[in-house]
Amino acid sequence: GFGLELDNGVDTFAISHPGTRGAGDTVGVFNVTTAGPCQVRLVMYERGGGSEVELYAGAGSYGAWVSSMRLVGDTANGGLEVWSDPVTGGGSGGGFAALIRTDLQTAMEGANASAYIRIPFSVADPGAYENLTLRMKYDDGFVAYLNGTEVARRNAPAGTPAWNAAATAEHPNSLAVLYEDINITNHLGLLQTGANVLAIHGLNDGAADGDFLIMPELAEIGQVTLTPHYFSPPS
Repeated sequence: GFGLELDNGVDTFAISHPGTRGAGDTVGVFNVTTAGPCQVRLVMYERGGGSEVELYAGAGSYGAWVSSMRLVGDTANGGLEVWSDPVTGGGSGGGFAALIRTDLQTAMEGANASAYIRIPFSVADPGAYENLTLRMKYDDGFVAYLNGTEVARRNAPAGTPAWNAAATAEHPNSLAVLYEDINITNHLGLLQTGANVLAIHGLNDGAADGDFLIMPELAEIGQVTLTPHYFSPPS
């Protein structure tokens, strides 16, 4: 499944396929009244691995994919150009200022490469979900725990990292500001009715490093129960 959102500062457009399926096309027609660049957010999730998503665009109104559409980003073959806002390298904050809500620079820089983050959340019915994704923006590494059980890690020392552990590798700033989607559906059983906790052991690549970012998000896909109905008149 996937979700696509475009925003040109005047209008917002969106299409999605909120369920699993085999290979197929989803076509959306947007009436863009103002020319210029758009912010694009494309989120894709998979269930068993090996899935891919491609984004094509073309002028006109179509009900299905046509060969005149071009792969977005493939400028050599006529596709629309894409780019990311530049991310500054090094220095305090590493270009993350707009993302930071809790500033730990004074507490961490020169003192500790680790930080512990706990995010409480509530679940009304764990059985209502069939997919679970951990979305992470991070610099430089982390270990994630759901209700006390490890569910994901990146650039982390083996085993349980020490309270002052550092990341084993640098996560480039250009990637740190992009969500990495990690399928943790095999840990759905850890969800509890009521109070839950997502805990993150955030890891910088050194206590002296001037930039650090941990930005987690849990995304879930719910089940939809279909009720049989009869046609009127019956058939």
